[in-house]
Amino acid sequence: MKYCRFCLPYYKQGDDLRNNLDNSNSIEEALELHAQQLEYAISLLRQLKAYANSIDIMADTHCISISCDEDTLNKLLNQGLVELEPECEECDEFMNECGCD
Repeated sequence: MKYCRFCLPYYKQGDDLRNNLDNSNSIEEALELHAQQLEYAISLLRQLKAYANSIDIMADTHCISISCDEDTLNKLLNQGLVELEPECEECDEFMNECGCD
């Protein structure tokens, strides 16, 4: 089993909207930018949905991790949908396989 991380392009709704307000000339422009950000996130979720029968998802407060076979991992990586899970500096295992605390 291989592990990777799926990242959506938003942090917190208020923080993200505040960033758009700070970088826009109007409320209308900020709301449009925020809508585009959410539409992009939706498109990523829909692309990932195509692999629903080939993956397992572990979702936590700040992280979405995916486990899958190597072939599926390579497809997801080639599409730019996922990043490899970071490795533990203590034992060189992937963080979700690591026993270190």
